[in-house]
Amino acid sequence: MLGPEGTADPEVPIRLAEAAVRSATETAARANCLTTLGAALYRAGRFAEAATVAESNDLWDGAGLDRLVLAMSRQRLGQAAAARAALAEAVHWRAARPDLRPDRAAAFDRLLREARSVLDGTLPDLPADVFAR
Repeated sequence: MLGPEGTADPEVPIRLAEAAVRSATETAARANCLTTLGAALYRAGRFAEAATVAESNDLWDGAGLDRLVLAMSRQRLGQAAAARAALAEAVHWRAARPDLRPDRAAAFDRLLREARSVLDGTLPDLPADVFAR
């Protein structure tokens, strides 16, 4: 989403996710919205907040995605050991779910590749205009 003068505004997805969390009435929906909020915070460079949301979201069976966001956030915060622990939890979560829906499995696999890149240092920092069209 674009902000003033056509610049990308990473806060827009955060505000939308926060609104979704507030309006979610079912536990699973709220948990899914919290996962989205954690990812949006991470993408905006708000790593400490992303870690807090990801760590606290124990409402659903999608905890593996939250653990991947947590791993990347912890790594960006300079907490390498905690990042590796969160990554291991995510991998363990996925291994315990061989019948995960294909769309969820694909999403997990994409985020796992990114998390591994962040933790091993092969993923470059995103450019400032990453949200620009």
